[in-house]
Amino acid sequence: MMHREVRDPYGPPGPGLHLPPPGHGPGPFPYDMLSPLPPPEVLEQKLVAQLGEMQKLAVENDRLAVSHASLRKELAAAQQELQRLRALGEAAKAAEEQEMRGLLDKVGKMEADLKACENVKVELQQAHAEAQNHVAVRQSMVANVQKLSKDLQRNLGEAQQLPALVAERDAARQENQYLRSVADAAFIL
Repeated sequence: MMHREVRDPYGPPGPGLHLPPPGHGPGPFPYDMLSPLPPPEVLEQKLVAQLGEMQKLAVENDRLAVSHASLRKELAAAQQELQRLRALGEAAKAAEEQEMRGLLDKVGKMEADLKACENVKVELQQAHAEAQNHVAVRQSMVANVQKLSKDLQRNLGEAQQLPALVAERDAARQENQYLRSVADAAFIL
């Protein structure tokens, strides 16, 4: 089999590159093997459908962006409310504990005085009633704090859905970009 010799005009002198004889090369140009393009009407219909889909995705993207911003604001407000409730709860608990200590001291003193004087017995009963009232108030406050904590946890749970919405929005953007690149490629063809 005979080979043609080709010299590189920029290379050193000497033996050149050997190319295969005509007809034994790599084959037809790859674009020659592509199927013919569909009619322009079909391409136009596809582009119109893709444009409609891109518009739908843009509207959905805008809706998700608004929802995302709203959820972020709600999350920030819920976190501020939680901090406020915690501060109120801690302050109320400290005041209640101080008051309970005072009441317990008062009850203890009154019991000592009761042994010395029967007249103090009535005051002791009143102190017990106050203590029971404070315990009931404290239990009511604890129940309210628990309810608020559950509400806050529910709000935080809803806010945790935010990454899924962001991922959905990002996927829509990627699909939008893909459809645009397909549409651009179709216009080029």
